[in-house]
Amino acid sequence: MWVQAREFVFLGAGCLGTTEILLRSREYGVPLSNRVGMNMSGNGDILAFGYNGEKTANAIGTDNEEYLKEHPVGPTISGIIDMRDEEVSPHARDGYVIEEGAVPKALAHFLQVMYDFTPGHRIPHGLGLLRRVDELVSRLTGDMLGPWHQDGALNRTMIYLIMSHDANQGNLYLNKNKPSLEFRGVEHSIHVKQINNLLKTAMGKMGAEYIPNPFTSRQMGRSEISVHPLGGADMSPDGTGLSGVTNHLGQLFKGVGSEVYEGLVVVDGAVIPSSLGVNPFATITALAERTIQTLAVQKGWEIDYTLPKSNVCLRKPIDH
Repeated sequence: MWVQAREFVFLGAGCLGTTEILLRSREYGVPLSNRVGMNMSGNGDILAFGYNGEKTANAIGTDNEEYLKEHPVGPTISGIIDMRDEEVSPHARDGYVIEEGAVPKALAHFLQVMYDFTPGHRIPHGLGLLRRVDELVSRLTGDMLGPWHQDGALNRTMIYLIMSHDANQGNLYLNKNKPSLEFRGVEHSIHVKQINNLLKTAMGKMGAEYIPNPFTSRQMGRSEISVHPLGGADMSPDGTGLSGVTNHLGQLFKGVGSEVYEGLVVVDGAVIPSSLGVNPFATITALAERTIQTLAVQKGWEIDYTLPKSNVCLRKPIDH
């Protein structure tokens, strides 16, 4: 549980892992900002479903090779609706993206039960008699022949993954020596309600029944879902530990002042101070590369970018 290094320790254990390490380190007596674990973000992530639409979605994974030859299951997030354009969303924090998802085989038989018990369904208006009969038949067909049947309701269900913005409402802390993460939820914000209403309208155009995130229902304990937790060691906006945990390079403050541990550096999503409204991987990578490059310059080191990426290394210049 202890790490010793000659010059640098780079923390890249992920948002939750890095923040837990810092919380435990502070308990062991390492002076850090009091804001460790505070104001974490779920990146405004929203999960929703368009159940039993007019078109086949093939969004359920399987290991049946014969089936896949005829009906390949596409990769998750192979398409995106980008609603971050200024003409669409004049305010940066109003922007969001909508991406399509798929589920693994292990969850296939759980989906129908989950859909049935999730409140907040919205059946599209204006469906003709033939379409209503088609919906009923597809539901019964899926129940009898399984979730992968081409005319079944589950195989005509789209999965929507939305990244938007929240108000940094999460906190990670140690409770009886175990990490505990509490989110007060993004689903209560006006912005998120607007996105859900848009999804309802879009799904209605495709003849699909809108099903909101089942894990925010009262029956499921109103849990939050996010695949992009951010923060916990936020960059400080004023260069002190009073309002953040790290400086702009990810170096940890020794308390509430501006003094930092020069060799203790966070290089993952824990430094992101807010939601991004899009998948955060590129932003995290850019910040990490900037940190490494800047620290190398400060140390008088060179990074040889001409080498294959698998062999990139730091080296000190030769003294003449």
